[in-house]
Amino acid sequence: MNRILVFFSLLIIVCASCSTNDEQYNPKNIISKPQEDSILLNIIKYTDEHRPDSINLENRFEKKNEAFFKGILNKYSLDYLYKDKDGTYYYFIYKVARGVDDMYVGIGGKFKLGPDNQLQDFEESFRMWRMLHKDLKAKGVEVYADFINNKTLDKYMNNEKIQYIEFPNDFVGYDKNKKEWVATKLR
Repeated sequence: MNRILVFFSLLIIVCASCSTNDEQYNPKNIISKPQEDSILLNIIKYTDEHRPDSINLENRFEKKNEAFFKGILNKYSLDYLYKDKDGTYYYFIYKVARGVDDMYVGIGGKFKLGPDNQLQDFEESFRMWRMLHKDLKAKGVEVYADFINNKTLDKYMNNEKIQYIEFPNDFVGYDKNKKEWVATKLR
């Protein structure tokens, strides 16, 4: 009887250690809930590509546009956040895919934090394909772990069969000055 108990105890320990290690990237480990909400709101001002025509890249941070972004905040989640020794934050958010409520898109990038949770040196580094939430959780933490460890993400790119990273690719890249995805060459 003791052998069986020891066996199952070891099995539980082994299985728990094999699970994804995504809890180490939980934003709550390094920032407060109000700070998390503020940072996520500022991230989506950069990443949301379905703004009304009246909100553009130049005026998206104006107070008059705050209500729009607060109204879509519930479609986003800040899943992972890591701060390196230089003060750069690496984020991974997901959002409900437009027009497909059971599909999600993951977005990863980095920024520095200024006064009043203002994002500085913001960059969107990758955008993942639409996928089911469970698939995004599994694939997202894998890509994110490589991203924060400065490993190349090439194995996740330009491969529609495995569908990890949609952008950047051979045709679309991130313009750090405009803070948006742009066509780099025509197909």
